[in-house]
Amino acid sequence: MITPTFNPCIITGACLIFQGKEICIRGDLFLQGNQFIFNGCFGGTDVEPAWEDFHTTLRDSARTLILGAGSHYFQRRAVFVIPLESLSFEKEVFDYFKDGLEGTNYTYSAHTKKLTLN
Repeated sequence: MITPTFNPCIITGACLIFQGKEICIRGDLFLQGNQFIFNGCFGGTDVEPAWEDFHTTLRDSARTLILGAGSHYFQRRAVFVIPLESLSFEKEVFDYFKDGLEGTNYTYSAHTKKLTLN
């Protein structure tokens, strides 16, 4: 029998920007091993993600995540599974959730703006 593990949300109300597509989506960010799980908001159909125009969306810089153009990810409805190396963010985003990573093997590089699992 597999015992499920609970991974708390590390950022609520985050804004995931899809670089090169001019769109973004709001949602919550979770961390599971070597990947992020972003649970985005649904549109009116409860099937399609609630996409927003990147240029007109107001966002908190301490909760803004950037998915690089050409990055690999898995999407099912408004849930995105993203490898650690595909998501970048400013240090203030890391400062927002770093307390939740104490005692783990994750490190943040201000140079690459990415989180790594050591």
